[in-house]
Amino acid sequence: MTQGTQSNGEKHPLAEFVPQFARRILHMGCGRGHLARTLKTERGCEVYGQEKNAEAACFARQYLTELIESDPAHEPLPFPEGFFDCILAERPDGNTERLGAVLTNLASLLAPHGLLLLIVQNPGFWKCRVGLAAPPPVTMDEARQSLGQSGLGLYGTRTIVDAEVAAMPVSEDGGVVIDGHRVEAGSREELAVLATFGEILIGVTSAYNPLAHARELFDQKHPDWSYEILSLIPKLYLKDDEISALVAAEMQFCLLALDYKDSVDREVARRRLARFWEAQTLFYRAVAYMPNEPGPYQCQAEFWHRLGNDDMARKYWHSIMMRKK
Repeated sequence: MTQGTQSNGEKHPLAEFVPQFARRILHMGCGRGHLARTLKTERGCEVYGQEKNAEAACFARQYLTELIESDPAHEPLPFPEGFFDCILAERPDGNTERLGAVLTNLASLLAPHGLLLLIVQNPGFWKCRVGLAAPPPVTMDEARQSLGQSGLGLYGTRTIVDAEVAAMPVSEDGGVVIDGHRVEAGSREELAVLATFGEILIGVTSAYNPLAHARELFDQKHPDWSYEILSLIPKLYLKDDEISALVAAEMQFCLLALDYKDSVDREVARRRLARFWEAQTLFYRAVAYMPNEPGPYQCQAEFWHRLGNDDMARKYWHSIMMRKK
């Protein structure tokens, strides 16, 4: 999971957490630049990096759009305000005060719809347990406090799991062998702790509006990016029934738009069926609190039509007409 142990042919494990809409990215603590290589190869992004280790920085230059070697706690980085769609702060060091200073300098560089991802390593991760890596210098509480000091709001969290370790069988004597080291794990729950690399704290500006952001991306003909933004909305913000229903309906339309974009592919039928069932779940969530809103019915009727079942499509249209009376 760490950059020092990643081989040159591997996809960087943090790549899946970088939102798809991000075109200009800053990676603090970029190490040898493997994340930049993955993002530039797969998405064509601009990736800027900061790394204080001279040897790692020298290697990273070949993958980065630009490399910064200055200390972000003591001097601003040479970028204009709102320059980055996504900022990753990996391997944060120092105390809460130092991290707070770093995040404060980074906050001004984040676009209004940008996301800051602060990676906090789990002290129980297997590499720390067997002495292959130093314990994480920043705790979760310290990271939360530092994020608050920066002026950014904590939007949500995501968990980083070493899937290979998580899938390992636990032996009868209560242990697993990882990279030649035997590590105690008496249960699947203990193994899950060992396999959890850490947490990502997602920071946003006070102006961030995920619905407006998602609609903007949808209008730009990126329903997949829009869907991702909607799916990242924390459950805390979906406690209001009407908002939950609205988000579900918009996610449903994103799936339908994706199905239209996916019209020529030999595996389209399999993907369409998977999208349909996901959209059906969202449909029920939407109509539970917006029973007279025609949009969800229209969307699901079109999905039934695209699946070749016009009888079911007509039933959904009939439902719309009945609710208009």
